[in-house]
Amino acid sequence: MGRTMICDLAGLGIYCVVSQCLVFRDIHVGVRRRFPTLESIAHAGILLPHELEKFTEIKSRYQKYWVSFNWALELLNVAKTEKMIDGDNARNAVAQEISKFRLALTTVSMYDWVPIPLMYPQLVNMAVYTYFFLCIFTRQFFISTDAHNKTEVDLVVPFMTIIEFIFYMGWLKVAMELLNPFGEDADDFDCNLLIDRNLAIGLTSVDEAYDTLPEVKPDVFAGRTVKPLDSEDTRSLKYHLGSVAMMEEISFLKKEEKKMIDAGKKPNKFKLWMKSVKRKRFETSATMCNSVSYPDI
Repeated sequence: MGRTMICDLAGLGIYCVVSQCLVFRDIHVGVRRRFPTLESIAHAGILLPHELEKFTEIKSRYQKYWVSFNWALELLNVAKTEKMIDGDNARNAVAQEISKFRLALTTVSMYDWVPIPLMYPQLVNMAVYTYFFLCIFTRQFFISTDAHNKTEVDLVVPFMTIIEFIFYMGWLKVAMELLNPFGEDADDFDCNLLIDRNLAIGLTSVDEAYDTLPEVKPDVFAGRTVKPLDSEDTRSLKYHLGSVAMMEEISFLKKEEKKMIDAGKKPNKFKLWMKSVKRKRFETSATMCNSVSYPDI
């Protein structure tokens, strides 16, 4: 696996994946079944036998997710000492990425440790089922001969109750799904896939994709052999305008309104709007006349 050399940077990614396995073992049922013990992680090759011994020798009353991160940072220091990394800036950049990965795992672990209060789904269950149990009786129509305002009701299908049932039950299902997004349902996170993906990409980027830069050759954009990207087809597209792009237009309207007030006239919103439209048309026509057409090359 390329980890026989202590300065091999592939170990950085593997040590991060080790911590990911340890965290996911405690929050995901599928990962727990895949790696029921630490020895199973070693059998899978993610941990080497001597690393497993080193890991078990560390005594702590809390979970030891941080151990492999500590190994990764120490390996980073060794790589800098042996000139595998150019300077402190590169070392700090890699260390910051490791810290971001550790913070993300901490957030996931905290989410499992302090989940949504159990009272929330219980309250939603009770509210939804109680409400529709009462709807069975309260949404029925009774026509009495003694009623003062007698009305013949021809409603057969309770459409509004059906719509309410769909939305409230959807709300209930969302509440139940939020309890444990790391389960084994189809909509839950597939943590086993995340572990395999991170491990595969980390090793491939170091073992196979490293120092394999393709030969740089002239492309279709080299020289003046193609039309510019801003062609007639793309020039008509409406690009994004910022939130203050119309500030000049607003100031123009305020100046015109001030001119009307100084002349003793009452500001007319319709006239101001017409002046603004004429101004835009004039600017558009002037821009089209001054625009430069791109000749075919």
